[in-house]
Amino acid sequence: MNELYKPSKPKNTGAWYKNGTLWFIVGSILVAIMINNFSKEASKPLATGKIKNGQLDLPPMTDQQLAEVVEDMKKEEELRKEELKSFYKTKAGKINKKHPEWTREDCERLVDNQVWIGMSLDMLKYKRGLPNSANPSDYGNGVNWQWCWDDYTPSCFYDNNADGLVDSYN
Repeated sequence: MNELYKPSKPKNTGAWYKNGTLWFIVGSILVAIMINNFSKEASKPLATGKIKNGQLDLPPMTDQQLAEVVEDMKKEEELRKEELKSFYKTKAGKINKKHPEWTREDCERLVDNQVWIGMSLDMLKYKRGLPNSANPSDYGNGVNWQWCWDDYTPSCFYDNNADGLVDSYN
């Protein structure tokens, strides 16, 4: 071995606080304190009041406070109704009226001529009509479906678990 290079050996000074043990102990204590404080916070009730007959009994409100809360709720409901009324005037809203089981976002995507993984066969039929071919196949793990429309791109859609939802397409 080269005399100029001699790897140094770590010295054991016996000082336990120099080699990280002290920091490990301090860190462990801090983590224990944080866990203890978090569990105390999590056990605090979210609202003050008592539960009576399965309902939260809150401190009494003044008539003015109650009137303000009721008025705010009425305004929010009115805004929601107006927004829904204007949505139903759109193409997506008209689709949603006919198919309330479809989400608003799904109806908007249909209007935009989008196709996506997870859309239903019924959505495809609504947009494209009946498929030119519907091919079941069973290779021992359940029925897989292929639905194809000749005049569209993408043309074929696949359901790999017979749930009526698109799992892939090409």
